[in-house]
Amino acid sequence: MCRLAYIKEPEKFGTENLTLLFTELEKSQGGDGNGIAGFSNGIPVCIKGAKLKIPELMQKIEGIKWDAGFIFHTRKSSKGEISDFNTHPFLTKNNYILAHNGHWSGADNFKPALLINGEISLSDFLKCNDSYIMSLLIDKFGFDAVELMTGTILVMNKNDIILYNGGEFMRGDINETTIFASEIPEELQCTNVKKFKSYYISLKTYNLADESIYEKEQGYNKKKYSNYITDIDKQISDYWTREKKDIKAESEKKKILNQGWGYLDYDCY
Repeated sequence: MCRLAYIKEPEKFGTENLTLLFTELEKSQGGDGNGIAGFSNGIPVCIKGAKLKIPELMQKIEGIKWDAGFIFHTRKSSKGEISDFNTHPFLTKNNYILAHNGHWSGADNFKPALLINGEISLSDFLKCNDSYIMSLLIDKFGFDAVELMTGTILVMNKNDIILYNGGEFMRGDINETTIFASEIPEELQCTNVKKFKSYYISLKTYNLADESIYEKEQGYNKKKYSNYITDIDKQISDYWTREKKDIKAESEKKKILNQGWGYLDYDCY
């Protein structure tokens, strides 16, 4: 498991508080890579590394003016090698930013189709984790793709930031701003600290008064996604059907060639 946070107004939150929050999150369920990503003047900024520690990370983001805050993620490796490549957040070609806590077993169902379609290279296919596959699907289909996935997911582009949460998340107020995180340390002395379980909400337009709606109506803010999962499943099915036909045809060839010949090595025929 990992830990993640969304800091909407880091300049109000303060450097000291940021360092404390990130350090405690890393201690809790992290240590295999840290990263921060957001937008500055409309340009995506992603700073991360498997060996990047909190003090160095804080130095690297010093002076950056964030448009609408940033996502922080500290990784505790569960699937995929510990590497810069597998460290969150992930920045996609179409400038989506994704951070994920949890495991999505469904990622393996999509990998063959993404490979067949040329949307993932063979080298990335072999080394990537489930969260990277999630980022590719969101890049292709947008925010709605999160509804196929499990875990706690933060997805950001320059227009919005979506929290899709299969478990509990926390929010708290400090220095006239609100923070969202997997955990909020008591040392921060936040007010209105609360655990909540949401399903699909925009943190850009989030309002504390609306929390009862998110909790009461499961899926209240869920959006309808298109039939692309069916399309991808069909691509996978068609691919394996072709593969099985080829294997069967090859087997039949060997049987025919071997009739009346005793044993014949078809590969050498």
